[in-house]
Amino acid sequence: MKKLLYLCLMIIVFLTGLHANDGPDMSELVIYTEEFPPLNFMNNGVLTGQSVEVVKEIMENLGCQNEITILPWSDAYQKLLNEPHVVLFSTCLTAERKDLFKWVGPISTVDMYLYTSKDCTMQFSTLEDAKKAPTIAVLKDYASRSILKEKGFDNLVEYNSIQEVLPKLVNGDIKLFPSSNIVMKNELSKLGLNESDVIKSVLISSEYEFIAFSKETSSEVIKAWQETLDELKMDGTFGTIFSKWFPDEVPPGIIQIFTEQYPPLSFSENGQITGYGTEVVREILKDLGIPDNIRMSSWENGYNLCLTMPNFVLYTMKRTPLRDDLFQWVGPIGSNNTIFYAKKGSNLTINSMEDAKKVGKIATCSAWFSEQDLKNAGFTNLVSSPDPRENVRQLIEGEVDLSIFTDITIPDIAKEAGYSIDDLEPLFVVSSGDFYIALSSDTPKHVVKDWQNAFKKMYKDGTLKKLYDKWLPNSTMPEL
Repeated sequence: MKKLLYLCLMIIVFLTGLHANDGPDMSELVIYTEEFPPLNFMNNGVLTGQSVEVVKEIMENLGCQNEITILPWSDAYQKLLNEPHVVLFSTCLTAERKDLFKWVGPISTVDMYLYTSKDCTMQFSTLEDAKKAPTIAVLKDYASRSILKEKGFDNLVEYNSIQEVLPKLVNGDIKLFPSSNIVMKNELSKLGLNESDVIKSVLISSEYEFIAFSKETSSEVIKAWQETLDELKMDGTFGTIFSKWFPDEVPPGIIQIFTEQYPPLSFSENGQITGYGTEVVREILKDLGIPDNIRMSSWENGYNLCLTMPNFVLYTMKRTPLRDDLFQWVGPIGSNNTIFYAKKGSNLTINSMEDAKKVGKIATCSAWFSEQDLKNAGFTNLVSSPDPRENVRQLIEGEVDLSIFTDITIPDIAKEAGYSIDDLEPLFVVSSGDFYIALSSDTPKHVVKDWQNAFKKMYKDGTLKKLYDKWLPNSTMPEL
């Protein structure tokens, strides 16, 4: 009997050993985070927060029982830089940090918005709209102040503390205030104010928080953590955790999808994102069984994220030689002509690019392919702004001599700016080409292939043609 019991015990030990060796060794990982509510913080002696809950869920699924230690950010970051087996969350993935560490995520988002009172009667849908506000409250020495200054805001009024600003924002004495969603939620709670008292007006910029690992961490460990996180996103566990802490936010998916206000290709209408490009992307998402988490942003913000982030989609994007190796491409989903426009009756004649270089000023939109192409062609007379409607206004009011738009979008842009396409006249076709859905260079090849195959299916079964005729009836659909 004893021999039988001993044999059974040995079998159990053997099988347990086999199970322990099934995955990579996690025992050496030293895991840190900082005090940054509501992502990571101590509550009555217990470490909690949205990111903490996600990380603990990953660890539990992997059988990883390592402790999580809170350290000041600068101390933990130095350990991540200089020591092996270190894990630090929540760490923002930036272009500067990208190659310093290995990454798992995203696990949360930090979005900077311009907030306003829920009772504010003024409408702000873009940063250019916000520049027309009487004043915008900012905090001295805060990054948000510097960002707005760099974007050309001259209506900023400085305050000493967020505690001074928020009550005035809620009661309407302050019209706009820039803050991250994380800080806003936390500070409103501390002041006993309701989150519903303020609303997000304009998205300024987005950052995605990841779990960062020391560069020497094995690829097997990274793969195990990332696959476990993705499983939590697919089975709904991640979404449940995220909505508990951020009920009004869009949780980061396995793939992030951004677009801009660029009718008729993509635009927000009655709080819903729509347009030709949006409907094409949604057909692909439906075919692939991917949740719809499309977000509206400035082009500049989305473009910079797509340059840095893995598994990132940005639509619609003109494919140019300058961009060709920066992204991966699905499409082409449409064609357009890029044209120099002048105010009607200007008596200006442009017969070549050299003629255009000699005019006083040309309005361009920040990070658009047209601005990039003109800079690359040696133009030094460009006036850049983040909103194409501002380009129309500058043209009509005589602040610039030319502006550059595509033929399929300028009618809507002019209308949104308060003018008509009849107020403009096309002078010179700069280029013709196709636009695509762009995926970041770090997106796995098989994902890009799946998207392209789903697009081909749309093309062949006639779905794309129906959408094209609905949204772009006066344009020619490109060949596959």
